[in-house]
Amino acid sequence: SILVTTPKEDGKYLLIREGQAFVLRAFSGKNAYAFATQVLKSTSTPYPYLHLAYPREVRSLVVRKGARASVNLVCAITRCDDRPTQAAGVLLNISVGGALLATKTPVAEKDQRLQIKFKVKVNGIEAFLEIDAIVRIVNIDRSGETSTPFQHGIQFADVPPEQSVPLLAFVYQELLAQSHGH
Repeated sequence: SILVTTPKEDGKYLLIREGQAFVLRAFSGKNAYAFATQVLKSTSTPYPYLHLAYPREVRSLVVRKGARASVNLVCAITRCDDRPTQAAGVLLNISVGGALLATKTPVAEKDQRLQIKFKVKVNGIEAFLEIDAIVRIVNIDRSGETSTPFQHGIQFADVPPEQSVPLLAFVYQELLAQSHGH
């Protein structure tokens, strides 16, 4: 079996039943892994931990530097440089280091600093991210096929650890799912 600590939510251990099924996702270095398992035994001594069934099959993905997952995440732009701003946008793709932000109107120019806010969901748990980013490029989609033609290539900047962990988990989860057509 595989031994793992019992997951916590809001500082409290979750009540996990024996026989409960899970998809376990793990990240190590540049690799993302996923496999289906179930709880064989839930134990509380000497500390809360679980025995999980050894997987029959493990999916893995080597995440190349800057690998981008296709997404459609609504976000709010709340600052441009040091000025409060109110604008909405959509993240069309995302990596650990940045994203492609599409908007109805131009929100920033190259080298300006933005603050964006958006929600991600990892294994059913929502995280609200508030990230600073630097605009690296601005393009306009003139095809007429989109309501958000202004595309801003942004690089995330100074992401604090409490934001980088859910960001990393979300990006790896999306890349793993997209690499296997799920």
